[in-house]
Amino acid sequence: MTDQSTAQPVASRTVPVDPMAAVSLLSAEREFYRNRCLLLENEVLVLRRQIEAQANDKTTEPKVMNNDHS
Repeated sequence: MTDQSTAQPVASRTVPVDPMAAVSLLSAEREFYRNRCLLLENEVLVLRRQIEAQANDKTTEPKVMNNDHS
């Protein structure tokens, strides 16, 4: 007995999907990536603020005054 499923064209091997199932899946994916992008953007903002704060600390360090009164 030969396997005839491999001899069929690709189009005949597709599985019909309920449109509501596809919409539900796409909606869940969109929400996942939206949340992921928001989390990543928040991380970028936090890191940027940390870098800016470190840069400001370096530029505003008080200069050591020479208190030698000789």
